[in-house]
Amino acid sequence: MTVEVAPFDPVAFARLGRALHGFCTVYHRYQVRGLHRLPDGPCLLVGNHSAFGTSELMCMAAGWWRHFGVQRQITGLMHDFTIKIPGVGRYYRTLGAVHANRENGLAALAAGRAVIVFPGGYLES
Repeated sequence: MTVEVAPFDPVAFARLGRALHGFCTVYHRYQVRGLHRLPDGPCLLVGNHSAFGTSELMCMAAGWWRHFGVQRQITGLMHDFTIKIPGVGRYYRTLGAVHANRENGLAALAAGRAVIVFPGGYLES
């Protein structure tokens, strides 16, 4: 198994963050709280979502961008199905996504990144 540390495109992440913040504010009236409590170094965030998890992921990405900008990178552990979709997977990789497995999570933590995972969504939906 090849260990991945995804590239991070700060311009793409900033564009996405701005767009998602606007959409999530109007459509979801979202709030992401507590990001100031995260440690400065690497950390693991575990969330819960349903189906494809689009709403939860969009709101978290917008909240992360609003709080940290592009200065703090986050790596998302993503299901193989999603990350293998042509074009879609490549785009998610520029935002920091990697195949969801223990080795990639540990590699991202070792690189000093925050890691986010929403386990179970595929199986439970």
